[in-house]
Amino acid sequence: MAVTKTVFIGVDNLTKIRLLTLGVPADLSEVTRIVIVVDTITVDSDINPSAIDWTTPTEIGEVWLKFGLLFSVAASAQEARITIYDVANPNGIRWEDDCGNPELLIEVCL
Repeated sequence: MAVTKTVFIGVDNLTKIRLLTLGVPADLSEVTRIVIVVDTITVDSDINPSAIDWTTPTEIGEVWLKFGLLFSVAASAQEARITIYDVANPNGIRWEDDCGNPELLIEVCL
């Protein structure tokens, strides 16, 4: 089941998510890049490194998102497609549940 997180447009609010593998926080120590697509917006840690941070959080599997200044979509609930990259998976792995559904929903608020 997807987790819903709120993003406020035009502000620097920090949104925290935790990525799990079989119910256990995922080890992100080998991650080299994260890309999150919400509607028509693509947030790529290679392009916007301050928008996606998995190295600063002290909790295993935690990712910090700062999307408020990057989004221009209408206020609504949006599916967020997450792709994780590491040395062993240079083409990325889609982060989904067992049914192929996104693990994250973004509630965009004005």
